[in-house]
Amino acid sequence: MAQNRILEICIRSEVINCFGKSNPGLTNVENHCIGLFCIVLHPIQGRMPASWQQLRQLAIFFTVVSSTGCATMYYMIQKSFSKKEYFTGAIEKLESKPSALEIIGAPPLKVHTLRLMDKYNHVDKSTAQIKIPVSGSLLAGNLCSSAVRDHLNQRWDLQDVVLELDNGQSIPIYHSNIPPADLIETSPVPS
Repeated sequence: MAQNRILEICIRSEVINCFGKSNPGLTNVENHCIGLFCIVLHPIQGRMPASWQQLRQLAIFFTVVSSTGCATMYYMIQKSFSKKEYFTGAIEKLESKPSALEIIGAPPLKVHTLRLMDKYNHVDKSTAQIKIPVSGSLLAGNLCSSAVRDHLNQRWDLQDVVLELDNGQSIPIYHSNIPPADLIETSPVPS
């Protein structure tokens, strides 16, 4: 709708000068947007109303804005994952296993950001499976965690936590004795 209004204003006012004079009946934001859209939509007398330098600056501006938006979104997703029960629970289980920490050379235990594009990482309404990159002073690896949603108590219950080291060694950290079928409920029983 806003693009139609800007196009209508560009056509109606014949866009005398996209960067020079502004239309006094419009706000500063509308005048600026009209200038940007005039570059693309309305050539004046068969030539482009903006120089290549202005177009390059516009392209750089949109690149910076979109890159910043993507980086912010990536950070927010990482922050969201790191607060979930299946993430924090797996880290707590690893920290409570001194033999595994000794093998990787922790403390200090370094927890790295998730690789969001890794196909192992999968979370839906009833199951969560994530691979958390961790490292110590000696070795690095992935803490593989799987959890099931307990719909009755509205929380996540860890099923398995395994530390897979980069040298190929796997160290079991935690295994739940409760079968997953007992945890998955379609809905709470009404009272």
